[in-house]
Amino acid sequence: MDPVVECRAVSRVFTDGAERRVVLDDVSLTVQAGEMLTIVGASGSGKSTLLAALGGLDRDYTGEVRLFGRDLAKEPDPALSRFRGRSVGFVFQSFHLLPHLTAIENVLVPALFGDAIDDAERHAAEALARVGLGGREHDRTEALSGGQRQRVAIARALLAKPPLLLCDEPTGNLDSETAASILALFLELHRAGDTTFVIATHDEHIAEAASRAVVLREGRLQET
Repeated sequence: MDPVVECRAVSRVFTDGAERRVVLDDVSLTVQAGEMLTIVGASGSGKSTLLAALGGLDRDYTGEVRLFGRDLAKEPDPALSRFRGRSVGFVFQSFHLLPHLTAIENVLVPALFGDAIDDAERHAAEALARVGLGGREHDRTEALSGGQRQRVAIARALLAKPPLLLCDEPTGNLDSETAASILALFLELHRAGDTTFVIATHDEHIAEAASRAVVLREGRLQET
């Protein structure tokens, strides 16, 4: 069976005029199905850039990234968008919710821009129940707490039941108690056995709970 994620000798360079900044430097990484992998490192170490490459959001790298055996650099944009919509859920530090919409309307947003999802509203309600927000479907997200908003964001990522979740500092904007509840939710989803996690984080509790952790230092990857 192919790994869920495989990157080989990936480097990413940003240029600004004459300035050249190497953000990822010859990174190789393999993630197997069912893993909960954390990527830890200081701010600016390249964690978000690596997640963007792994999820096909950024393809301006050298090297190779394969997702479920498919070389992302060789996928035409429309095919990559469809594949990513089915295969990957993204969870971000800043939630990226639309505050004037209800919880269920936010969860349904991916269904408006990607492939049609049969009975999407039912799946959205099930995703909200799965993250502990059953009965809150019609609350506007601007009225929810930070932890509840992050749960809405996680439900949105789960809408299409993707086998891979990429999470970028998912507890970074939360207090310690709320962060602990999000970690507990991730562990529950992971124990269900149908989701692989790759989590970029500063949160030592998430790193300790993961099945494996790697460290990015100045763009270079090290196993712990």
